[in-house]
Amino acid sequence: MDYQRTTLAMIALTISGLLSACCCESDDLESIAEGVEEAVEEGDEESDEGTDEGADKGGSATGADEGGSATGEGRFKVRYSDPGGKKLNKYHKILKEDGVIDEIVEAVNAAIALPVDVTIKVQSGDGPLYDPQERAIYYNHEFLDEVDGLIGQHLEDMSAEDRKTFLIDVTAFVLLHEIAHALIDVLKLPVVGKEEDAADGLATIFVTELYEEGAEMALTNAELFDIEAANAGDFEEEDFWDEHSLNAQRFASIVCWVYGSDPDKHDSFLKEEIIPEETAERCPEEYAQQRKSWLQLLKPHTRPGALDL
Repeated sequence: MDYQRTTLAMIALTISGLLSACCCESDDLESIAEGVEEAVEEGDEESDEGTDEGADKGGSATGADEGGSATGEGRFKVRYSDPGGKKLNKYHKILKEDGVIDEIVEAVNAAIALPVDVTIKVQSGDGPLYDPQERAIYYNHEFLDEVDGLIGQHLEDMSAEDRKTFLIDVTAFVLLHEIAHALIDVLKLPVVGKEEDAADGLATIFVTELYEEGAEMALTNAELFDIEAANAGDFEEEDFWDEHSLNAQRFASIVCWVYGSDPDKHDSFLKEEIIPEETAERCPEEYAQQRKSWLQLLKPHTRPGALDL
């Protein structure tokens, strides 16, 4: 997949359009596009180009008003750190040079105002995770090394190019999942049910709506959950107490949401018996509910000019 095929302004416009669509029947698209492009330009001017030392816990924001014109000055900022070893260098190169992380972050910044900065730290160590105390997302090189190892075990015939695409797809989805956690925290968004499931929902919505091949990106992550489920062996009692749903359940949810996003396009799911027919019947409604809920929660936090509400 060519992640440079979609311009940053168009991605930001899509986010803005999604947020607008949940509450408005019509909008002045040219006005929206101009506002988003201005927000993108501002983001470029303020970008720290990976040199930011961390999140400003104090923040400088005035928050969002009820009308949906957020004036918070916080942003997601990316900081890359060298992994310091040959084994992990190739993953660092994929993450930094391909641009998928920077592209997603700038697009989200163009549309959503935060009350404080959140730093995305691409480095070695623990992760992927969001730390609310540090207001930081950690995306670690070792995670991609682990995913790459699973590819080698279960998808050994995959070409080098497809392997790289698989890793990039995983990165996009997982980053959006962690961004969802950050948004829930700093914007004080209510969540009913498991927060991890809600984060999977936002990640699926964003990739399916933002990218031409977004469904494939989401399904890549579903496939990863399916592989991990196959490797899990017998369940322990602690598995049922985990904050995450079981990998098999996460696989099923993402497949259902992808199908529900466009049943006609994904009718092969039924023909190939990837999804049970009785499940498929409820997936469009389930996806629509996820989409509407997330977009209504985010609407009050959109930047002035990014939407013409």
